[in-house]
Amino acid sequence: AETASSVVLAKPVGKTLGEVAEDVVYTPVTPCRIVDTRSGAGGTLLAEDTRNWLAANPGGTFVAQGGSATNCGIPVKPAAVLVNLTVANTQSGPAFLTAWPFNQAKPLAASLNWVAAGTQVANAIILPLCTGGGCTSDWSLYASSGTELIVDVMGYFAAPTGGFVTDSCAPGKAIRKVNTDGTVVC
Repeated sequence: AETASSVVLAKPVGKTLGEVAEDVVYTPVTPCRIVDTRSGAGGTLLAEDTRNWLAANPGGTFVAQGGSATNCGIPVKPAAVLVNLTVANTQSGPAFLTAWPFNQAKPLAASLNWVAAGTQVANAIILPLCTGGGCTSDWSLYASSGTELIVDVMGYFAAPTGGFVTDSCAPGKAIRKVNTDGTVVC
């Protein structure tokens, strides 16, 4: 039997701000439409539909998904995005949407809920994206009931860039100031 004296707790792992292999930095963008089923993206979501989409397209656009004719100012493939999910012309309720990284199991959690037909509801979420091999899409979405879906991206989370971020200060020392020439004061 476990007792208080027999349980060994894991020690926290120390890390330093700017560890490129682990940190991500949030970069806001001007809100930009990446999905709109009213003008593309396969049309209205039906009950029990699951669809896969891109959330970042550095060399392209989101026109095929009913969205912007730009890359929405996202120059890299990020680890996650901040998006606003909006449902419109809902067909029944109560119902929900679930969003998750492509190529992973659908979680048992709702990203947005609504209670009746004909409603329009929005919810902002941080959406982790598919990373690594096998990512033909960035994220997946399940709709429990029929609805139109509008998705606007508001920012992204990606590994930090810039020479001053990594190895600028000794371990345990924080960056206190970044000078205009990119040098840092620890």
